Amino acid sequence: MPDATKTKFSTSIIAITGLITAIGSVITILYNVGIIGNKDSAKNEKKEEPKKEVKVDKTKIPKDLKTKEVKVITNIKPETLKKVVKKYNLTGKWIDINNPNGRYQINHEASGTISFTEYSLVYGEWITTASGSGKVTQSGISIPYTTYVGTNGKFTGKITSNGEKIEGKIKDFNAGITAELNLQKQ
Repeated sequence: MPDATKTKFSTSIIAITGLITAIGSVITILYNVGIIGNKDSAKNEKKEEPKKEVKVDKTKIPKDLKTKEVKVITNIKPETLKKVVKKYNLTGKWIDINNPNGRYQINHEASGTISFTEYSLVYGEWITTASGSGKVTQSGISIPYTTYVGTNGKFTGKITSNGEKIEGKIKDFNAGITAELNLQKQ
């Protein structure tokens, strides 16, 4: 009988933890889309600039280039230009080679930012156990994260095999634990 009590208690704790994680995820989504949180109206308002008419001298366009392929950009500010080279498309589902119970959903933006959600199989159910966002630099990756129990850490790794593998280490700042994390794209 004591084992049955422990099992019910453990199951209840896991269910409560899953519920808290789900609520936290909903709050995070609502915050990211701007429904909740501090709303800075100056940031959200887009200033409309007067449109400038650009005339293209068609005599200077090479014959092998179709005019509909010409795109003229008139309002680029040099200080906003950054060279972003995205060598890999890391967006997709990933699996931890060392731990088949670890799954990851990665979203990789063209700007170099990356976000992930970690899913773990707990008592036969997939639950969100961590999430974070960071950046990709050439063949490296750096993502600070927060776990569902509130601990913080950072994943740093190297992108290999033409973007099909990520090899690195996670460091949990609260527990002081460092572990290998080898991800493979599915």
